[in-house]
Amino acid sequence: MTEARAARGGWTFVVCGVAGLVASFVLVVDLLRLLRDPDTVLACDIGPFIACGPVMTSPASSVLGVPNALIGVVAFTVILTLGVLLVSRVRLPAWVWRALAGGMVLAAVAITGMQVQSIVVIGTLCAWCMLVWAVTILLVVTVLGEALGGQDALGASGRRVGRFIARNRAVIVVLWYLAIAGAIVAVIAPF
Repeated sequence: MTEARAARGGWTFVVCGVAGLVASFVLVVDLLRLLRDPDTVLACDIGPFIACGPVMTSPASSVLGVPNALIGVVAFTVILTLGVLLVSRVRLPAWVWRALAGGMVLAAVAITGMQVQSIVVIGTLCAWCMLVWAVTILLVVTVLGEALGGQDALGASGRRVGRFIARNRAVIVVLWYLAIAGAIVAVIAPF
């Protein structure tokens, strides 16, 4: 990957990292408020279908007892740091891109699980969680396009897939967003 292209991708990391970090931090603060007083009404509890409280107190809101919001604070700090490095035109080693691609696949699985829980099981959406979903989707597509497209170890077919993702990033992201919006309309809106 060229330095100029990496720097452009770095700005995606920076913007998504800041947005995800802010959302995760607010979720941590709100979770602490809920732990202190379970009857607290959160600012994002704006209606029956947009309410962070029910989502944050569900079993799906943590992994092995660690709140997803805390994981988000750590993960988005890493993304922001890598973004600053890329914007500064620091060339990241191949192992960092591979680790980042693996982390993004795990992030895609995690947010998809939360989307299913939120939309299908809980029937309520968390505004801050949706911001995390949005930036994570953009990051997943960006990272996989860059990581797969630039890795010789993945062979020619891996590079082709990566280049396809990189060329069609906007379309893939929009289709993913539309799939989530469609699920929300199909499952939550009829009630």
